[in-house]
Amino acid sequence: MKYLLLMYGDESVWEEGTPEEQQAWLAAHDRFDAAVRQRARMLGGEALAGSATSTMLAPQDGGGRREVTEGPFAETVEQLGGYYVVEAADLDLMIELCHELPDYYRLEIRPIVEFDPEGP
Repeated sequence: MKYLLLMYGDESVWEEGTPEEQQAWLAAHDRFDAAVRQRARMLGGEALAGSATSTMLAPQDGGGRREVTEGPFAETVEQLGGYYVVEAADLDLMIELCHELPDYYRLEIRPIVEFDPEGP
């Protein structure tokens, strides 16, 4: 099963972290990566730029155009900071692997729906 792992956190935690803390957090990502490569399959992942750099496109009155606004969808302290795509045997393994990641993240695991290219 393929899973999308979304990582949410307070952006100020990273920005205000000491170099030693930041290095420890990066090392935790390295441990996660190594654990996934040993027990599952890493399909991708990236850190995201800060939420202040995001652009939202919201539907308008059905005219096919979208309203463009700057900034994140939700104005909350916790913002989406990165993601991984992992193929793992099951959700239990995904949860176990996630324990390697820094504990300041709130993690969301979502199964990826795969569609048949030939149609339903």
